[in-house]
Amino acid sequence: MSTQLSALDAAYAVLLQAGQPLNNKEITRRVLEQSLWQTTGKTPGSTLNARITVDIKKKGEKSRFQRTKKGIYALREWGMPEYKPVRKKAAAKQSKPESPLQQTFVYANAAEKVLAEYANEQPAHYQEIADKMLELGLVSTQGSTPDATLNAILVQEIAQARQQGEIPRFYSQGRGYYGLNAWMGEGISYRIAQHNRKIRKKLLAQLQEMDGVAFEHLIGRLLIALGFQDVVVAPSSVEDSIDLHGTLVVGTVIQTRMVVRVVRLKSGKNIRKSTVQKLRDSLDAHEQGLLITPCDFSDGALNESHRNDVAPVALLGGEELVRVLIAHDIGIERKQYDLIDIADSDKLAS
Repeated sequence: MSTQLSALDAAYAVLLQAGQPLNNKEITRRVLEQSLWQTTGKTPGSTLNARITVDIKKKGEKSRFQRTKKGIYALREWGMPEYKPVRKKAAAKQSKPESPLQQTFVYANAAEKVLAEYANEQPAHYQEIADKMLELGLVSTQGSTPDATLNAILVQEIAQARQQGEIPRFYSQGRGYYGLNAWMGEGISYRIAQHNRKIRKKLLAQLQEMDGVAFEHLIGRLLIALGFQDVVVAPSSVEDSIDLHGTLVVGTVIQTRMVVRVVRLKSGKNIRKSTVQKLRDSLDAHEQGLLITPCDFSDGALNESHRNDVAPVALLGGEELVRVLIAHDIGIERKQYDLIDIADSDKLAS
């Protein structure tokens, strides 16, 4: 029985045996021919090339591998001249670095594309997914650990979706392997999601019909969960609304003075631009605004909240308000169900 090696160990063994630089295609052919390494992916050459490339990029001169020409690899211990690609001159205007939110969006979407198009409906390890993302040019990063970044993003997205009562795009099979819930069809997860969608709609309807005092108390609980301190009720300049003044505390350092306007309109009506303007006009220097409502917002209100060079006013309403309440376990009860499965053979025997 042949011994299975990691992709990098298999490539090293082939190059050591050859005693000369080889291109990636030839390295892959020899690795597979000698059964030194196996992969469930459809493009073993691309996966192997990505692994070597990432290893060189991460470790630099400490990598066992080096390029001698474009697409040609050698062992660093041979002491051969280093290949230095000719780089294009950078454009005069460089793009801004991605924010953490943008990075999360790009990485998660890229991982979804890789799994959907290259995994053959089989879970893949996050390192292999990251390698394929880099190979296809789906992500561009200055970081030295894109695989670890991807793993953290997938863990976070799965946890956040479950917290909000939604089906995550991804599922974790453990030990760093991920798949797509879309592969599962209309199973238990699908039925749970259908149930939770109905509950979210029912909760939104209840918010729109709640007694004013009860709704005010509910929002008070939400503000505490979000990190507000020293919240007091103040007179409001808008009909059918209340104003709450408080300080939003993030960690132990960031403190932001906020005016929270809670507005309730008759069912079917949207919050208009003028409501956002009135909240902004009521703000003192160094204050920010937050408008909370069970209603939706008109296009004018949304555009007004995003206006530049004015005091910020955030909007939280409709379905988004329901998601935030659910994420903080306010207005809902979580029910657990036990699913059983056969234990691993070693556990079964113990």
